Amino acid sequence: MYLTVYNEFSNKDLLTKIEQDLGLRVDVAEKPNALATSDAEKDIVATTAKLMIQTPYAEVKGLTKPSVEDAASVDALLQKLAGFGFSVTHRNPVTSAGCPMVDRVLLKYSATA
Repeated sequence: MYLTVYNEFSNKDLLTKIEQDLGLRVDVAEKPNALATSDAEKDIVATTAKLMIQTPYAEVKGLTKPSVEDAASVDALLQKLAGFGFSVTHRNPVTSAGCPMVDRVLLKYSATA
């Protein structure tokens, strides 16, 4: 599992702490999000994260299918991330075509949590 955030994430020091304390890889987008132009959109970009619960093919040699972590492991990690100010907004969101994305959990960061 790993956490992904936009380049504009509001608390970069927190990301370092998560990597150190939880041993969780954090991927930060290389470039700023060019599509967020309004203040509301910029706020979303600064406070949104995704917990990717699927191991990509590229990371596991010889794997023919991505592996998805079991629900108990995901729940345990989400509980730990809650202690850092993250809350779940969508667990296994769906695509615009209605297909569930079982490989991710969308999170919102709140500095006051």
